[in-house]
Amino acid sequence: MASVIIPPCSRNWLVPMLLLLLVQLEVVNGRWGRNFFRKLRKKDLQDSDGGGDGSLPCGASTCASCTCCSGGDDSNAPSIVKDGKAVRLDSFPTVVERGLNVSVVDADKQLFYIHAFLSAAEAEAMSSFCAEPGRFQRSPQTGVADASGAENLARTSSSCPLLFAIFYMPRFADVQAKNPALAKELELTWNVTVRAAGLLGVDPANLEPFQLLRYSPGEYYKQHHDHRAYYEPGPAGYPDRPVTLLLFLNDVPVGGQLKFDRLGLEFSPRRGDAVAWSNVRQDTGKADPDMVHEAMPLPEGATKMAVNVWVRDEPFTSPQQAMQRQQSR
Repeated sequence: MASVIIPPCSRNWLVPMLLLLLVQLEVVNGRWGRNFFRKLRKKDLQDSDGGGDGSLPCGASTCASCTCCSGGDDSNAPSIVKDGKAVRLDSFPTVVERGLNVSVVDADKQLFYIHAFLSAAEAEAMSSFCAEPGRFQRSPQTGVADASGAENLARTSSSCPLLFAIFYMPRFADVQAKNPALAKELELTWNVTVRAAGLLGVDPANLEPFQLLRYSPGEYYKQHHDHRAYYEPGPAGYPDRPVTLLLFLNDVPVGGQLKFDRLGLEFSPRRGDAVAWSNVRQDTGKADPDMVHEAMPLPEGATKMAVNVWVRDEPFTSPQQAMQRQQSR
């Protein structure tokens, strides 16, 4: 089963509840496929498609990013910056996971680029969420005063937590009756939740509520790590965020890059594409210091929209628990 679509006109709360149970059973039984963040064997990369021939294999929904889908025209072929030089993504080993083209940027660090994870319509719809006044707030961050007394903020973006789909889908009919616009947000968020959980090989309950991000001109997020144990060292298995998936909702030709300074990698936002990485070392399970990253500032006239998808070590049991989790960061 490639995806779960909740009928928007459903009036029976049992329908979404049963579908949710089916998703969880399939994850537990392994029918969603292997864990995406396992250690890739050398043979996997040798047998994968792509890898320098100028094209990527076209999955079911990836034509927005594949050169082969545009009649061989590679003028808009996606690329990244590696060690200060532009490198086309089709020069990296590429695998097809659940109908999506995935470029293996760094197998040892478990860092991947997912082409067209979202359709253009989905990316545009998610960008429009949180339009109501008051939903966007300044992103949680820490500040340190410099010698002049001015606060040196680590993060200057705005964020808006989306509805926690796994808990609200059983109440979909009620949400639709009271607020149809919010129901559309919930339905799309749920479908993307299922897609992300399936790709990453985790239970949907292990995904934190999606966080919609908005960066305006000059805004940034300085170098940081997504795993708490990087700042508060603990034993292997420290409950936290072992995996991050970042979705880009719009194109940003200049500025706004996702930068991994210690790896020498930069990713420019490209609508519908995503970057996924492991925050922990594969041998010890502890926070990997090499995975610190930052969001580069935007130039005048630019806006960047993105969605944070964090995987948690342990499943959530209530929406209140999830919100407390995000507010503590």
